[in-house]
Amino acid sequence: MKFVTRIAVLFYVTLVLFIGCFMIMFVTKWVNLNNIFNFILAIYLDNTLRLIIGISGGVILFMNFLFYQLYSINAHRDKIIAFDNPSGRVSVSLVALEDLIKRMLYKMDEIKEVKASIAVTRKGLRVKVRLALRSEANIPELTASMQELVKSKIQDIIGLEEPISITIYVGRIILDRIKDKKKELSEEKKNDELSNIPFHGYRL
Repeated sequence: MKFVTRIAVLFYVTLVLFIGCFMIMFVTKWVNLNNIFNFILAIYLDNTLRLIIGISGGVILFMNFLFYQLYSINAHRDKIIAFDNPSGRVSVSLVALEDLIKRMLYKMDEIKEVKASIAVTRKGLRVKVRLALRSEANIPELTASMQELVKSKIQDIIGLEEPISITIYVGRIILDRIKDKKKELSEEKKNDELSNIPFHGYRL
C-alpha cells in the first residue's frame, strides 16, 4: 500500500511540475501559439494519438480515484482505535474518547475550561489536554492527578496495553476563586429560600 501511495504522489508531482513549467513558458512567450495549435490539431486528426491521449486521461482519472481512496482510508484510520476480540474486530472513535475526557475533567472544581485531542502514533496513544484553570489550582499536583486519571480511564475503557503519553498545556489562569464562587452560590440559594417564605402580616 505504501508503494502505491508513493507512485501516486510521484505521478501527481510530475504532472503538476509539467503544468507549472508549461504555464510559465506560455506567459513568458517561450511557446509559439501556432505550434500549440498544430500539435492539438495533429492529435485530433490522428486516431493513434487520440487513443494515446484518451488512455492517458483514463490513467489520470484512475490515479486520482486511487489517491483519494488512500487518503480517505488513512484519514479514517487516524480517527479510530481498533482491536480484535475473540468474536470480531472492535473500533472505538477517538472523538468519543475526547468527549469522555472533557466530561470527566469538567467535574474538577479547579478546571474552568478544557479541550482534549487524541492521536494514534507509532509510539502509542498521544493525548493533548488544553486547560484554563482557576487561580487557586495547584498546577503540579493537579496535572499529575489528571494524567493518572486520564491514563487509567482510557486503559479501563479500551484495555490498551500500548504506552499512553498525556501532554497538558495550561493556556489561562482565571482569577476566579472556588471558595468565593461556592459562597456566592450558597448566598443566592439562601436568598431564594427567604424570598419563597410567605408574608403573614404584622404582629403586635
